[in-house]
Amino acid sequence: MPRMDEMNSTQSIHWGWATLPQLLLLIPLIASPISNEVDWSAADFAVASLLLACVGTGCVLVMRTRSKPISMTFAGAILSLGAVFLWIELAVGLL
Repeated sequence: MPRMDEMNSTQSIHWGWATLPQLLLLIPLIASPISNEVDWSAADFAVASLLLACVGTGCVLVMRTRSKPISMTFAGAILSLGAVFLWIELAVGLL
């Protein structure tokens, strides 16, 4: 049985992966005041944050429920591609 400090360390690593994508939001946050090309409102940041949090949480759930590395990789790729397609749709509105 794992020790309590090992469990907490593993759980913090998993939730670190869930929150790591939020660092991507620093790019438009820094670019908004510098460039006129990046024009994000608070709603844009909220939607992007929600999307990234859902993908990060989904990746954590995949890591906890899948045992084979190939299964984890495939599920993570599907989650990531879905997020990219949704992001493109929200940004450009092709469909």
